[in-house]
Amino acid sequence: MPILKSLKPASGWNDFFREILIVFLGVLIALAFENLSDNWNWRNDVTNARQSIHSEISYNLFVLNYLAKNAECRSANFAELQHLIEINNVSAIRNFGSNTNIKKMRMIDPVFSLEAWETDRSSGLLAHMDYKEKLILASIYASFENEARFRQRITESGWDIMAQAAVFSGDQASRYSLIRDISQMRQLTARRVAGYNLLITSIERRTQLKPSAVDSVTNHFGKQVTDDWRLGCVRFDQDG
Repeated sequence: MPILKSLKPASGWNDFFREILIVFLGVLIALAFENLSDNWNWRNDVTNARQSIHSEISYNLFVLNYLAKNAECRSANFAELQHLIEINNVSAIRNFGSNTNIKKMRMIDPVFSLEAWETDRSSGLLAHMDYKEKLILASIYASFENEARFRQRITESGWDIMAQAAVFSGDQASRYSLIRDISQMRQLTARRVAGYNLLITSIERRTQLKPSAVDSVTNHFGKQVTDDWRLGCVRFDQDG
């Protein structure tokens, strides 16, 4: 009993537990404020990330619109080349595959941007977004990555056709090879145009975003670049 008496708080057990409760509540309040502060900081970071992603999506919608609108011109270029092959106009075919036309083909296309999405994903900011919003954005960017691969495939097919045209010999095997490749490329382009238009409609419906204006794109890439994009698809010269 003497030992128990010595352990008893000087001011009594009620005051002791009251003080413990006050300390405990103080710690809880401090942690709550710290958590609130962290959430507020994350909210600002997520808002900035969302804005950068939305801006990038608008730019990629601009790219999709550009590619869809210029597909007819591209197809017309290769339809004209196919006609020259059918009549076996060797000199015109070689001029069509000249370095000048290959340079035009390489310089006129804008490409998809994935930088904002990849940066925010690697930083962990996406984990603080609404789950449904995150799924929508992931689906949209997966579509952009898919279209970028298709676009690269179409571009490489076009370069290959131009390279074949530049050394066209006029024999039957060369004619058959070029006509086959042109036909496949035009079919692939037509399918992608349908895909572009469906994707544009879907993204605009899900995000309420619109394609970037050319002027805003110019501010980022510079006038010389976007002047080429304003021209759109350049008709190739038979004279090289």
